[in-house]
Amino acid sequence: MEITKDVVVDVIAEVLELDKDEVALDSSIVDDLGADSLDLVDISFSLGKKLKIKMPTKTTLIIASELCADEKAFIQGGKLTSAGVDLLINSPSHYSQSEIDVGMAVSDLLSLTTVLHWFYLAKDVCGHASQNGDVLLQEYVEQFCVSRDIELINVPA
Repeated sequence: MEITKDVVVDVIAEVLELDKDEVALDSSIVDDLGADSLDLVDISFSLGKKLKIKMPTKTTLIIASELCADEKAFIQGGKLTSAGVDLLINSPSHYSQSEIDVGMAVSDLLSLTTVLHWFYLAKDVCGHASQNGDVLLQEYVEQFCVSRDIELINVPA
């Protein structure tokens, strides 16, 4: 199935039991649409099933913290570093500079995640050779770290 913004809106509306016209691309999944953590898992699973892909089971920042030797490269004291901001802006979720900034609390990221971010992520997973979100994010983080001379550890073969 071809990934379109309408497909993502339809899936999110169905999971959250909303009318499609209540789900705008700039709607925050949590703040505007009322999703909780279980809803996020359901959205991820439902998008994967609908698009015949495997959505990521971890966030970009979690994967980065697992692969990076410097545990403070992306997050210090629960806040985004400059590298953390760059990591997210260039990530498959396509956050923008106007949405995130250095020093922002990582806990605030979930509130900022919109329907459009989910679309971009699903689109990138669909376009990846593996169609596996975990593989996509791992490769992205590895390439990002190499380009910034950030040492990697625990890189699966």
